[in-house]
Amino acid sequence: MLSILDIDNLLYEVCYLGDYKQKYDGKIKEMKIVKEQLAECRAELATMMDRIHIKLVDAQMMINQSELLSSKTIEDFKKSVAFKGIIQDHIQEACDHIYVIECIEEGFIHGNLKGVCLVQRKTGVEVDGLTPSHASNDPPSNSSEDDSESELKKVFTSEDEDVEIL
Repeated sequence: MLSILDIDNLLYEVCYLGDYKQKYDGKIKEMKIVKEQLAECRAELATMMDRIHIKLVDAQMMINQSELLSSKTIEDFKKSVAFKGIIQDHIQEACDHIYVIECIEEGFIHGNLKGVCLVQRKTGVEVDGLTPSHASNDPPSNSSEDDSESELKKVFTSEDEDVEIL
């Protein structure tokens, strides 16, 4: 038999059984909603990860391309520096080479030395109108230094426009 206490508990459970059932059904609905939200969040997360992975792959490709381009640029620069050195060596050799001789007139040679045009008398060749003292670049024995200086002053102070300096 049932005691009063048992009956009281049964009545209590029956009265509140409807309330418990509603609370239980509410929790089940809430759990379903939370599960749906969780599934949506997982789908969004997967989509975001795919987009981020694509961006990461693109960024890695850009980095690789820029590394290749920069290394190619560095190699081109090294080649141009080496080429510049070779050209400078050739230019220096050409400048150091005294000059290429070509005959202008009998007894004279013409050439270029470091961009300056040179005309020089050949040694040991007789030129009409030159005395032996002119040929040796010595002043004549009968003239003084003052005469030579005055002749030079006349030449340099001449206003003759036809004088060509090579």
